[in-house]
Amino acid sequence: IISIDNISEMYKAKNGNSRVLDQRYKKLVFVTIFTSIGVLILQVICCLCEIWEDRVSAVIWGSVIPSVLVGTPILISILKKGKVLFDKDIWKGTIAFNVVLIPYYMSITFLNQIDRVMIERFIDAAHAGYYSVAYRAASTINILTVALNQSLMPWVFQKLKANQENEIKKVSIFILISPFIISL
Repeated sequence: IISIDNISEMYKAKNGNSRVLDQRYKKLVFVTIFTSIGVLILQVICCLCEIWEDRVSAVIWGSVIPSVLVGTPILISILKKGKVLFDKDIWKGTIAFNVVLIPYYMSITFLNQIDRVMIERFIDAAHAGYYSVAYRAASTINILTVALNQSLMPWVFQKLKANQENEIKKVSIFILISPFIISL
């Protein structure tokens, strides 16, 4: 399950820059928004419905299920398009490149979780759950804001190249205000 979750994250990372620059970003935006909002909604539903005995399991499954739903079709697509499943040279190069990233991603995961662990240890699990939901909501707003900004970047560069700064001013006010609107 973790591997499928990682595949959806790799898809977003791999296709993020190239898709935005050539304005083929709709799939990436859909994957990002569906996963982010899906995680948030499913975590709340799992905690409120008490499907699992402890809230930790509910939060974990609320995170995993949307990622698996997004990652599985991506995995199937990659496997269908690929000519071979295992190529020793490709795997060797990939592992050599990515093994140095393991400590980095472990530290990011640690830093993303330590605040909740401290709240749970010093206060209680309920407050840690509230914080987790609020943190996810803020992360979702951040993702939506970044997606909006990245989707408009090619347009901004086109307008700058054409010396049409007035068009950018009209849209930039919306971009500046949108995080506040979304957070309401």
